[in-house]
Amino acid sequence: MSSLYLQPLVVDLGRSSCQSGLAGSPSPHTSPSLLGTLKHPRVMAGGSIPTDETIGTWHTGKTVSSHPGAFVLEKPISIGGDVDIEKYVALLQYSHQVNSCAVGSHPVMVTENSTSCHLMRTRARLSQILFEEYQVPALFFSSTSVLSLYSCGVTTGSVLMLGDSLTECCNVYQGLGLPHSTSGNTVSGGRVTEEMIKTVKIEAGVNLNTSAEYEIAQRWKEECCSLTATGEREYKLPDGTAVSLGAKSLQGPLECLFDPSLLGLEEQGCHKVVKEAIKKCDIDIRSKMWENIYLMGGTSGSVGVGERILKELRKECPPHTRIRITKPNSRVDGVWVGGSILASLSAFKGMWVDREEWTEKGEESVRRRMLI
Repeated sequence: MSSLYLQPLVVDLGRSSCQSGLAGSPSPHTSPSLLGTLKHPRVMAGGSIPTDETIGTWHTGKTVSSHPGAFVLEKPISIGGDVDIEKYVALLQYSHQVNSCAVGSHPVMVTENSTSCHLMRTRARLSQILFEEYQVPALFFSSTSVLSLYSCGVTTGSVLMLGDSLTECCNVYQGLGLPHSTSGNTVSGGRVTEEMIKTVKIEAGVNLNTSAEYEIAQRWKEECCSLTATGEREYKLPDGTAVSLGAKSLQGPLECLFDPSLLGLEEQGCHKVVKEAIKKCDIDIRSKMWENIYLMGGTSGSVGVGERILKELRKECPPHTRIRITKPNSRVDGVWVGGSILASLSAFKGMWVDREEWTEKGEESVRRRMLI
């Protein structure tokens, strides 16, 4: 149990990026959530593709982000939140490497989406691997939404998390998780990227088909897509080709967040996800939730998204409803920051599930220890 007194490793592993670091560190190490397999044979000695950032047969880290076209790229989490355990564990190993932590020496806090359809199955399998194969001393799974509130320094709020695999809304009141009041959908940043690929093909005749080209589309989306675009915007591809898209083309991919039927999906828009989650709260605390909506996740950084959500919510709610949406500066790394704060608290030490408890109680131990 002495290992519990080593600094915990906090890992926020999403579909787009992985942020990791020892609790209390000033900032996390950030890398793309990518694993690459070389798609061409090596025919010459040397070359500039390093081999030091490898986990098993996979390359990762700066190697794949610097040479994406040389690899078939894979992600550990799909759109919809389904987790590939083997790939997920490989990136957890990499997180240990880049933070100079021997696997099995530090407690590990892992983040998770509360609305993932395979939440308990994934949690149980990860726990088994980390405790039994990698011998971690202690483990804790924590909601991305709850940790986001920790990073904002508040104890009451409704968190709309616009991630790359899922969109979800979770409520916390005076530090109490309200698991009955969560809501979500699969219309996420990943869907927006797919729409960007279609738009670029139709409007500019540019095909982005490979896994490496998907990453180009994602960067293009992040830099150019905006709900307030008013004119053409030029983007330069890696080969030097300049492509211009008009205002409607830059707005279009983001529209699916509010109207999933554009994708042929029978799901609610992100504003209705918020409304549904807050309506599930007890009636006497709903006003507090409406006044304390926190917009988090990388997709929330697209220009105009927050303002559009507020506009749509005002259409959905009675005129007397006071709605306030806060867009924290820590929208991208807020989950990791919140985890770092939580794992550093002396009062949190009793919340860890240690290896002894896992051996004695198995899956039940990680089912009971959760924040929401």
